[in-house]
Amino acid sequence: MKQMDDLEAKRERDAEFTGEKYISKFSGKYKVPGSAETVDKQDLRWRNFKRMPAEQMLLHVQTKVFPFLKEFEGGSKFTHAMANAVFIMPKPSLLVEAINIIELIFTEIEKDATEGGQAFKIYKAMCMRCY
Repeated sequence: MKQMDDLEAKRERDAEFTGEKYISKFSGKYKVPGSAETVDKQDLRWRNFKRMPAEQMLLHVQTKVFPFLKEFEGGSKFTHAMANAVFIMPKPSLLVEAINIIELIFTEIEKDATEGGQAFKIYKAMCMRCY
């Protein structure tokens, strides 16, 4: 979700800069599976849910974000692999820790890229192909 949100933000900025029309993957509403509830897709963005209190975030990711990922209509290898995935994060504190670690990894990737390093170039290239 972090990478999807970052790539989407870049596409939105690029479209705004060039004046091209772009409809974000996070535009509109998402119908929560097995429920009559709908949620604004903006609430499914990494940047938005990562700021929630831990218990609320765990429930949000379990019931809304994770199903959204599984149903995502991008046709990517990642979403295809997610088809049979199960979310098994048992405690809010583990989700918070995982999010913090992911944030640190992406910070290191960006730092490496701006300093001309080689450590994450292969990883970044592989991830960009997922979308």
